[in-house]
Amino acid sequence: MEERLHPDSSMIEEYAYDDEMQILEVTFCKGGTYSYPGVPEHVFQSMKDADSVGRFFLQNIKGSY
Repeated sequence: MEERLHPDSSMIEEYAYDDEMQILEVTFCKGGTYSYPGVPEHVFQSMKDADSVGRFFLQNIKGSY
């Protein structure tokens, strides 16, 4: 797992990505850590670059992986 990233987000406390396994791991501010398998690296990179990590997650990850 890559280093844990701590975005300025009211929804996501931290997240990390395993590029070999293509797994995105997300820890939410309200509790709970979830793994999202099959997330391509370019999607993770876009999440890192997003103005709002929470909005990006809702629009591009949740329900898709």
